[in-house]
Amino acid sequence: MSTHATTATSTGDTITGVIGGAGSPSLKVLWVLAHPEARSLNGALRDEGLHTLKELGHEVRESDLYAMNWNPLVSAADYGLAPRERLIVGAESERAHAAGTLPEDVRAEQEKIAWADVLVFQFPLWWAGVPAILKGWFDRVLVQGFAFGLTAPDGRVRRYGEGGLGGKRALVITTIGARASAFGPAACTATPPRSCSPCCTASCGIPVSPRCRP
Repeated sequence: MSTHATTATSTGDTITGVIGGAGSPSLKVLWVLAHPEARSLNGALRDEGLHTLKELGHEVRESDLYAMNWNPLVSAADYGLAPRERLIVGAESERAHAAGTLPEDVRAEQEKIAWADVLVFQFPLWWAGVPAILKGWFDRVLVQGFAFGLTAPDGRVRRYGEGGLGGKRALVITTIGARASAFGPAACTATPPRSCSPCCTASCGIPVSPRCRP
C-alpha cells in the first residue's frame, strides 16, 4: 500500500473516532480544503475522509477553495463602499451581513456553515501557518454579526460557547512537509498555526476535537 493510501486510511479512522462510527447519529459535515493539487497527499486525505463520512451515513458538502478559485481578499467592494470611503472592516461587515448585502460567494459559504453540524478544516502547514487562501476564507466569511460579536438579550457580547456558531464542532487536519527536527521545541515552526486553532474557532463558539488540538 502506498504512503498516501496508508495515511489516508488512518485519517478515515480518526474521523470515525471523532465524528462517530456506524450506528452514530447522522451529521451534516462541511469539509473545507485549502490545497492546490488534487493528486497530492492532501487530496488523498480529503478523498478518504469524504468516502468514510458518506459510508457512515453522514451528509457531506465541500468547499475546495483552490478549485473554487476562492477570492481571499477583503475589500471595500465586499461591503458596497466606494474606494474613496474609509473601510472599517468590523463595522461594515456587520452592517452588510445584517442587510443581506454581502457578496454572493461569502453568503454561499455562510449558508454551508449554518447547515453544518461539523466543520473540517484541512490544509498543509506553510510558513508555520495556514495557506493564505484559507486565512482569507476566515476573514471574509466569519464576519462580525455572523460568527462573533453577537449580543445576548441582557446586553452581554456572546463569546466562546455562546458565539455565533455555538453548538457546532470542528476537526482540524494538517500536513507538514519537512523533517521532524524542523518542528521541535527549538524550531521557528514549533508554534501551531493559531489562525486555525482552538482560540480562533472557540471565539465563534466551536470547540475543536481534543484529539486534534496542538
